[in-house]
Amino acid sequence: MYNHPKPISIFYPIVGFTLFLTTYALLIPLLKPYFIWDSDVSSISIFALVLFTFVACTYKKLPFKKPISSFLIGSLSYFAVYPLIFLWAFGVEWLLKGYFGIDPIEQDAVQILRSKRDNLAIIIFVCLIVPTIEEILFRGYLQQGLKSVLPVSVSVVATALVFSLFHYSVNMGWANFTVLSSLFWLACCLGFLVEKTGSLWASIGLHATFNTVSSLFIIYGKQ
Repeated sequence: MYNHPKPISIFYPIVGFTLFLTTYALLIPLLKPYFIWDSDVSSISIFALVLFTFVACTYKKLPFKKPISSFLIGSLSYFAVYPLIFLWAFGVEWLLKGYFGIDPIEQDAVQILRSKRDNLAIIIFVCLIVPTIEEILFRGYLQQGLKSVLPVSVSVVATALVFSLFHYSVNMGWANFTVLSSLFWLACCLGFLVEKTGSLWASIGLHATFNTVSSLFIIYGKQ
């Protein structure tokens, strides 16, 4: 039985994404010369401060229910979701390389994480803060806002598409297809979890677990 969260006004995702883009395009570049800590940590901290301030004002609009049990359900879902994502990514890489001669390229985020493997703050942000920010923004505001004008299934897919496109990297060229298509399916699973459990904590749990395990492989997989 599904426990769909209630839709919210489309006003909220519009404001949320406006804050996100304004922070990225204006606020962070303006403050960057004054950063006294690591640039990536400072940037994510500013994102978190802006978004969490907005969340504090609109907290009751989002489906924050049963935090412990929902987070645990999301975390355990990793063991069902990851094999599917891995097989998809492996198959797409094989097709791109075998038929089009396109070699896989690491994401910028992966290169940054590997180069800063000794920076505990970066690891904590990647494993916990970033997943929370992204889930609130996408599965929280965007998906629940789209449900006010679209069917649930369409809202989940549309949110997954926007989420994956936000991870596009100009430097990766056609190799983006592997990453973006994999993230699309992951995002569909994240959206499904929220609609199934009725709680945003479920998708935060899965996303945080996915990032944590991936980060461990990135940091300790190649020396």
